[in-house]
Amino acid sequence: MATAKDILEKQMSIESMIASRIDDFERKLAASTTSADKMSDLGALAKDFASFKEMVVGVLRLLQDQVASLAGRVEEMDCHSRRNALLFSGIEEQDGEDLTAVITGTVTGKMGLVDFSPSQIQHCVRIGAKNPKRPRPILAKFTNISVKASIWARKTQLKSSGTVVGEFLTKSRQEYYARARRHFGVSACWTMNGAVHVKLADGNKATIVSAAQLDELCRKHPAVAPTTTAAAAKTPGDKAVPKPSKPVTRSKATVSAKR
Repeated sequence: MATAKDILEKQMSIESMIASRIDDFERKLAASTTSADKMSDLGALAKDFASFKEMVVGVLRLLQDQVASLAGRVEEMDCHSRRNALLFSGIEEQDGEDLTAVITGTVTGKMGLVDFSPSQIQHCVRIGAKNPKRPRPILAKFTNISVKASIWARKTQLKSSGTVVGEFLTKSRQEYYARARRHFGVSACWTMNGAVHVKLADGNKATIVSAAQLDELCRKHPAVAPTTTAAAAKTPGDKAVPKPSKPVTRSKATVSAKR
């Protein structure tokens, strides 16, 4: 992977190359003093322009690759800074609350890690704007990756408790995760240390850390069949609603006979 110094040197080299080619064009045009000279040089200039255009396109692609490389490195650094953190959602918000005590109580009481102590929490804060309809999630950063891993391994203990724990993903990784779940199915996708993991239909597992990797997987593996059809949506307890019966009509002869 190119370093910042490599990219700067390459950029300076590209600028020098482009300036040199422009000088060549201007020099040739200035040397052509007559119309005949200009006509004879037109073909050569056209070839030079085509070559110059091809070079510029290649330079732009190279710059795009370098920008993508730098963006990837920034993404990895961001993910690394989040690897000791978890998000706790669904915990009621109280005035003057002690978030360290709240997280400690959740981890020891609901998740069963009785050896966990408040000293293993480095930082706690609620994130996002206040919403009267639902509590804000709590971002908890732990002292090291092993503490976070032990809590993450027991996240299933929170089922039916109303509390949900998740990794503190970057925006792009959140998008990859959501897209992977739509394509491969919710049960086939999970995250670990900021990366998105997918269990494919053939039993193999794949790790996703970039849009290109996700695009390639989606291209090679078909999407999971949707389960939102009427047949799939019906539960075993559903009963068919009987159609309303047609109104009974009586002929005049029948009414007269009864009388």
